[in-house]
Amino acid sequence: MENNSLSIPENKNNFERKNLAKKFVKIMDSVGIIPKNGYNAGQGFFYATDADICSALSKALVKHGVCVFVNLINQEVKEIKRNGKDGYITYVTIETTFVDSDSGESITLTGFGQGYSPTDKGIYSAITGAQKYIYLKTFVIETGDDPEKDSVLDVPPDYAKMLDNAYRSGKEAFKLCYKTIPPEKQQQYKALMLEYWNKFKKQEEKKDAI
Repeated sequence: MENNSLSIPENKNNFERKNLAKKFVKIMDSVGIIPKNGYNAGQGFFYATDADICSALSKALVKHGVCVFVNLINQEVKEIKRNGKDGYITYVTIETTFVDSDSGESITLTGFGQGYSPTDKGIYSAITGAQKYIYLKTFVIETGDDPEKDSVLDVPPDYAKMLDNAYRSGKEAFKLCYKTIPPEKQQQYKALMLEYWNKFKKQEEKKDAI
């Protein structure tokens, strides 16, 4: 479980980050849509993985000469019960500083995250979630999420997982996936399947362009 937010500091000294701002724009232009390749079987949703985000963004950061430094500012761990079992939820505050390697200009953003774990390892998911949120919102990276869109059409996790595999496999896998849909559910699931088919086509077009 992750719950993350981002705080941007005010420019109190009227300091103009001209070079860094220009590089941020170029980085935004370099990073395209990041597909949600991760799947949370427990809660039944797809997500953009930390590895995919870092892989796409690190190339753009290096290309345009921007360094990133992450610092853990604060952490708090609370013991909770979930489904009758003991667990831990960790809250963190981090600071991420972006530095222009050419001019030395920098900007520091504050991120907040939380992570649940049945052991005491929630700090890792909390930091990862906070950092992912900073990256996604700072560089306006699209993952296909829409906060105003209805949840995943009440699709069973097993079918959602099959659809995710089809998205990664190809056209024949999509056909097989569609055949498994109960007739009374075909119209309902068709919209979600079309969404993933369009994502698959965009992915293939991107590969062909490389």
